[in-house]
Amino acid sequence: MRNFSRLFLIGLVACTLSGVAVADDPGAGPLSLAQSAADSLRETTAADIAFLPSAILKSGGSKDNLASVLAFPNESFSTLNLTGAQLRAALERSVSLLPQTSTFFLQISGAEVTYRRANGVSPRIVDVRVNKQPLDDGRTYVVAMPTSLARGGYGYFKVWNMKTSLNRNFESMTLEQILKEKRGTDSNPRYTAVD
Repeated sequence: MRNFSRLFLIGLVACTLSGVAVADDPGAGPLSLAQSAADSLRETTAADIAFLPSAILKSGGSKDNLASVLAFPNESFSTLNLTGAQLRAALERSVSLLPQTSTFFLQISGAEVTYRRANGVSPRIVDVRVNKQPLDDGRTYVVAMPTSLARGGYGYFKVWNMKTSLNRNFESMTLEQILKEKRGTDSNPRYTAVD
């Protein structure tokens, strides 16, 4: 039994390192607990949308404490004003490696995304709905996110830069403070793949 456990662990690590999706890997696709955490961030900031990059999340976590999904609980958060075109570009980056896992996949709140399953097709984003309405590329949306992401981390500097209306009102609070002891809920995936 002990050897089996080691082989399973080695296989799990190999799958993770090779980019093959693991069931509760926040970088492999939408997860209910991570989406619940994004919901709490959006509600706290009264933003239109919230992003949580998979790089700051960990597998597993407890439904009874959303802070348990955070790999970096002391991360502060901010809001940015982004155009619909910038949102579309960010979501395109988010799905660019699916079905492989990535550190820049965004768990989201306030939006639903339909994308092409086939990798290598550009653009992969087919449709984006913000609060059930079609994304307007010319409109400005308020987007809540960890401050590291707001500053262009995880490659998102290609989509926005630090001069893009960074709102520092929330930087004295941490993600852990807003998620601690909040309960996660089951939710439908906010990304849908189509052929």
